[in-house]
Amino acid sequence: MNDLSLISRQLQRETQAHEEARHRLLKNTREASERSYASNTVYGRKAVKTLLEPVAAQIRKRYGALSSGKSGMDAVEVVNHLKHANAETLALIAMKTVLDVLGKEAEPLLQELTTRVGRNVQLELRLCYYAEQEPDLYKKTEFFFHKSTGTGQKATVFTRAFNKEEIEWERWPNIINHKVGAWLINALIEATGWLVPRFIKRGKRTRKVMTYTDAFLSHRDTIMAAAESLSFCQWPMLCPPVDWSNDTNGGYLTESVRQMNPLIRKAAKVAPVKQGDIPIAMLNRLQQQPYKINSLVLAVADHCYENFISVGKFKRDAPMPIPENRLAKDADDDTVNEYKRARRDAENYNAQLAQKNWRTTEVMYIARKYADEAAFWCSASMDYRGRIYFQSTFNVQGTDFDKSLVLFAEEGPVNRYWLSVHLATTAGLDKETMTTRVQWVDDNIDLINSIASDPIHDKRWHDAAEPWSYLAACLEFKATCIDCTRDTSGLMCGIDATASGLQHLAALTLCGDTSAEVNVTPTEKPGDIYRTVAEVAKKYMPEKFHPWMNRRVTKRSVMCCPYGVTQSSSRNYIRLALKEAGHEFTSQDLTVITNAIFKKAIPEVLPGPIAVMKWLKQSAIDILDSGKESIQWTTPSGFVVNQDLRISNTIEVQTRLMGGARIKSTIADGFLGPDRSHHRSALAPNAVHSKDSALLHLTFAFWDKPFSVIHDCVMGRSCDMDAMAAEIRLHFAEMYKAPVLQQWADQVGVQLDPDLIKNTLDLESVNQSTYFFC
Repeated sequence: MNDLSLISRQLQRETQAHEEARHRLLKNTREASERSYASNTVYGRKAVKTLLEPVAAQIRKRYGALSSGKSGMDAVEVVNHLKHANAETLALIAMKTVLDVLGKEAEPLLQELTTRVGRNVQLELRLCYYAEQEPDLYKKTEFFFHKSTGTGQKATVFTRAFNKEEIEWERWPNIINHKVGAWLINALIEATGWLVPRFIKRGKRTRKVMTYTDAFLSHRDTIMAAAESLSFCQWPMLCPPVDWSNDTNGGYLTESVRQMNPLIRKAAKVAPVKQGDIPIAMLNRLQQQPYKINSLVLAVADHCYENFISVGKFKRDAPMPIPENRLAKDADDDTVNEYKRARRDAENYNAQLAQKNWRTTEVMYIARKYADEAAFWCSASMDYRGRIYFQSTFNVQGTDFDKSLVLFAEEGPVNRYWLSVHLATTAGLDKETMTTRVQWVDDNIDLINSIASDPIHDKRWHDAAEPWSYLAACLEFKATCIDCTRDTSGLMCGIDATASGLQHLAALTLCGDTSAEVNVTPTEKPGDIYRTVAEVAKKYMPEKFHPWMNRRVTKRSVMCCPYGVTQSSSRNYIRLALKEAGHEFTSQDLTVITNAIFKKAIPEVLPGPIAVMKWLKQSAIDILDSGKESIQWTTPSGFVVNQDLRISNTIEVQTRLMGGARIKSTIADGFLGPDRSHHRSALAPNAVHSKDSALLHLTFAFWDKPFSVIHDCVMGRSCDMDAMAAEIRLHFAEMYKAPVLQQWADQVGVQLDPDLIKNTLDLESVNQSTYFFC
């Protein structure tokens, strides 16, 4: 098929993607309205964000008049019942309630609407009262709620829990709900002009109802029309994406019209800067890589999908049956409550199910759409650190399941060694030597053959570290190395950096000790910095915790060290790892373990990186103190990073009942100047991420074989892996032969501490490091 045919088909596909997105938008809007969630629609969120501040101001104004006794019907009741309420919270509840009620019913009775608003205000104040009286009980009760839990159920569960502790809230009678609701609706009408009362005949009686004004309906329709026009499902492309440049947008063919995906995602607030040729060349080369769907994996996924079988990140859980009400008329309270709990649990589970399964459902939908295509492409762009992100919903940067569905369209000769390494790695042997991985495959030929021959019934692949990628590797290995029915392969073999942040910090400071721990220098088997920290931590904790110490417990804390991990975050990572391992521990135990790892072991094992982190944090403050509002530097690949982090001129309104909203000020550009705290915490991770991005830019800008990337992981065909591994080592060594840290300090205008540079690393040695990427 020639290029013009592909372009024509892609234009049709983008039209289809627009219509599909538009259909989904209208369907979701309709369903949300029918379920009384119109406040969560596009027009509902826009209305709240735009008008919440004026409504809150009007509530404050009217309440001030009431408090001073100047005017107002039902002033005493309103003042007494709202004296502890926040104006923004009241505005948010009133607006959301009105949107939800009128979204479902166009002409609700006035008293139905006012009572609903008043009741929701009462529920909010009741929850706040509970939280103030017993914070621990409140948190404990709240922990079991999902965000889909209804407001009525929240109120019931909280009331039951607090009544047991004899903490009671004096309920408002409906007349008070009505008076409070009517007062707030009047404030809403005065501030927005949303609503108008009307008299209609219902049967023989004339009733007063509330309806939207024509002005609001026009405003709503304008918002929806704009949302419809911009709707677009970002699917893979049927032709190569348009190349990017500093002057023109790339990616989808219709991007020049839609203008939704810039070259730099979440770019700085100032005018965009010109990027270097190498980063853009690498991005365009990546976009030119053709892929195809792995039909064998898709067939297995189809079976799992149709039979509600979840495997790894493939979530396809079945709905829970709703218990049938078979209660006898004289059933005791315990039996009734047990039935109610079972029904509530089933309904809560089912309410969350669509969201839980959404990712799998969407990926399956797209994979089936592209299953018969000879090739497809994925458009991509960069973030402001230079990292590459694909734009399509389905791509190799997704879950293990997503990756398993993708093959390179251009196959190459089979390299059994690298195919074996990849197969064993996905099975969970990623920390073993290459020789051990290859030997494991040779020793498990029968297992691999059995799984690949009948993956539906032989479910042993379900327990692999990366089950779907492991299955894909088994299927490929059987065809190419056992049955030998094919001598080419498009399987994507991956090699991953060992704690890439620490690798870059080791090179920046020329630190040989850190380099040895993270495989920058040659070792007989892969270094494991996470296990090293776990072993050192044992010195600083009671012996009873020693059996718990392994790489899983320390991994997140160590991995995030270059990115400014805090003690609080480290404590949470450790807590989750211990819980996953099934250990029981007290808060005091967790404190002892966290201190041993975070305060003792990590600084002992990684003194150099810790010192660099401290220096980078201080550098952020020094740069801002010099008068700069953003921090800008150019990476070794020529990518210009602009860390432009400002304090947003917004008010965050959170309710315990209905969630929250962010209100943006209309003053100037909505920002109040540089966010010093955010700059300080972000500079270290951004400096490191910009270096791993630069390495990939330099490695692949002129690479002429199939490849793909996931930040610090690279993928290629088995026949190309030797060359790819050598190329990435070569560019790493070349990149850091320059005094990169000194150059960075000169660019941002800070003084480099000479003690940070250790000069104990021979950069050329990385070229002999088998496990630098492995």
